[in-house]
This record gives sequence, structure tokens and C-alpha cells, in this order.
Amino acid sequence: MSRTLVQNSADPQQVKAAEQKEKLRGEQIVNDLRALMDTAHGRRFIHRLIVDIAGRDRSSYTNGLMGRDSDRDFLEGCRSVGLQILAEVKEACPERWLLAEKEYYDRLRMEGLEK
Repeated sequence: MSRTLVQNSADPQQVKAAEQKEKLRGEQIVNDLRALMDTAHGRRFIHRLIVDIAGRDRSSYTNGLMGRDSDRDFLEGCRSVGLQILAEVKEACPERWLLAEKEYYDRLRMEGLEK
């Protein structure tokens, strides 16, 4: 959701207030991601969202006979969202993303499903 923070860009007070609001919003996003990634539950959720649901490692290619361009476009859109979330996680807390990846592969090994 995008809102206009400045009604009059020639007004330095409005511009400064908008910059402050945007800075606080960015800090809140980083804090939210860090809080999620601080817990095993949050790391599993974010990892599943990025890898399984958004399809970070999945090809967007669809077979020409069975697949339609719209299918490919949809898959690539999902993947793009996942990559954007991943970029934000890596920016906010790269070490926690590495931990989420390690925990994921440890679970696969324990379940005998190692890739």
C-alpha cells in the first residue's frame, strides 16, 4: 500500500516529516524480520514461504504444449516476490537466514530426504 506522505514538495517541513516517517517504517520492517527470524518457528515459516511457496529454486519454465505463457508469468511473479522477501531478510539478518538454511537441511537429513 502506497500513501502520499507529502502534499507539497516545496514545503521543507513536510518533506522532512515524510523522510522521518519513511525511515521509521524501514526500521520497523527490519525489526519485524529480525523478530521473526529470532525464533525457530519464524525461520521455518519464512524459509517455507521463500523456498516452497514462492519457488526460489523452482524453474518457471512451462512445457510449450501443456503450459501457457500466463502459467510461466504467474510462477515467475511468485518467485520474484520470494526473492524480494529473501533480499530483505538477508539485509536485515543474514546470519539468521544461514541458520534457517542449515536447520532446513538438517531436517531433511533427519527425515532421510536430503537433496
